[in-house]
Amino acid sequence: MINNLDLKSVLDNMSIGVMLVGDQEKIIYINKLLTEITGYSREDLDNLNDCFKLAFINPAKRDKLEKRFDFHVENDKYFDKILKIETKSGQLKDLKFNVNKLPNGYLLVNVVDVSEEIARKKEIKIIKDRLEIAAEAANIGVWDWYIQADDCYYNKNWAEMLGYKLKEIEQKPHSWKNLVHPEDIDSALEKMKKHLKGDKDIYISEHRLKTKSGDYIWIRDIGKVVETDENGNILRATGIHLNIDQYKKRQQQIEFLSFHDELTGLYNRRYLQNEIKRLNGSRRYPISIIVGDLDNLKEVNDSFGHGIGDQYLKKTAELLKEVLRSEDIIARTGGDEFVILLLETNKFTVKKICNRIKEKFKKYNQQKCFLKNLSISLGSCTTESCTDNLNRAYEKADKKMYINKRSK
Repeated sequence: MINNLDLKSVLDNMSIGVMLVGDQEKIIYINKLLTEITGYSREDLDNLNDCFKLAFINPAKRDKLEKRFDFHVENDKYFDKILKIETKSGQLKDLKFNVNKLPNGYLLVNVVDVSEEIARKKEIKIIKDRLEIAAEAANIGVWDWYIQADDCYYNKNWAEMLGYKLKEIEQKPHSWKNLVHPEDIDSALEKMKKHLKGDKDIYISEHRLKTKSGDYIWIRDIGKVVETDENGNILRATGIHLNIDQYKKRQQQIEFLSFHDELTGLYNRRYLQNEIKRLNGSRRYPISIIVGDLDNLKEVNDSFGHGIGDQYLKKTAELLKEVLRSEDIIARTGGDEFVILLLETNKFTVKKICNRIKEKFKKYNQQKCFLKNLSISLGSCTTESCTDNLNRAYEKADKKMYINKRSK
């Protein structure tokens, strides 16, 4: 029996359970916490064999455990293991046992109740398994980034979404980074940086990833920091990938049609008006406007049908694009009307461009591709500074076009 009352007080106030086993495996001391954990007191336990009998009901399992315990204590001088024991009230608990053989042959047993930790791990595993099943069913890609270790777990769907087998994807962050489209990577990394800094509650990015076949698909990437250390350093972030390629392409098609002429692929009146509004007061002056109108489209439609008329319109669009620069704005604003916006283009240059357009049409007509020649009337106007209104310039160009049309 321990006579030192100060030592007994220290042991009774420790945050772990303590038991001291002496000669003949006789129990000498059990501290207060161990009694609270197991329900067994010194009066219930005379020797180590009593502990095994009371804590492990199954004889076969108990016998096997005792042999393993004796082997480690005898050879290694310690035993360290988590065991499920039955308390005095019949409750099952997971306890971590750390047993050390002291120089005098006594055994010092330290016990920690890890039941809640084990239960939490099991619960997390159950939740994770359910999420994996849900992710599999919904074809959701999952990533789990362990930042300090520079490792990143990707699930099967993440890889297969891009045409890969999971074993072909290295479980590292750069696997994702190397697949992001060069035009999208800076934006995606900036959004991730803002979230990691705490500027954004969640990371959301829509970007393109390269598939195994070399094509790109649109992905919605959503993630969040889920673990930090006591100093606030980020340890882990997790998230999902959703394949939004079809949605994105439909969205792009809708956006394209909202600002483009469906027949020719040129910009439409709506886009042109937005550009005129945007450029009013800009620094891109001088700005020139050309208005063109096909001369014989109605006659072609009446004589040969609108299908042939559509071919005239498409060819007109092609010829205009061949003459003009890629940055010039070409719009089909009506049935047979085309408008061209030329930024930083003076009145002398715009006259040359009008002549080039006429020459282009003349050369095409020499090929005799259509039953009637393509003919277009043009009018132009130039605004020299932001004090001039582009809408008025548009009106002047339109009037000049009609004057030229009537003079033919």
